[in-house]
Amino acid sequence: MHKKGQVSLEALVKFIPHLLITIGLLAIAVYVILIFTATEKTPEEQDFQRILAEADELISVEYKEPQSIIVPVQVTSPLDIVT
Repeated sequence: MHKKGQVSLEALVKFIPHLLITIGLLAIAVYVILIFTATEKTPEEQDFQRILAEADELISVEYKEPQSIIVPVQVTSPLDIVT
């Protein structure tokens, strides 16, 4: 006869696979939620990426005299980069 609250070894062994499946499903759910709620880049990061792209374009083009580019940044005035 079992006492109140006592769990048999057989019941515990049957419970373990269910527990592992539950933990796995929760992990997958959290991963999916993080994918859809990922934050976009900050304005500063976006500006930096634009500056890098414009600089890469200038480097790849051969030129004979100094050139400048205007990179729109998310402030009140654009940023001029002169090579």
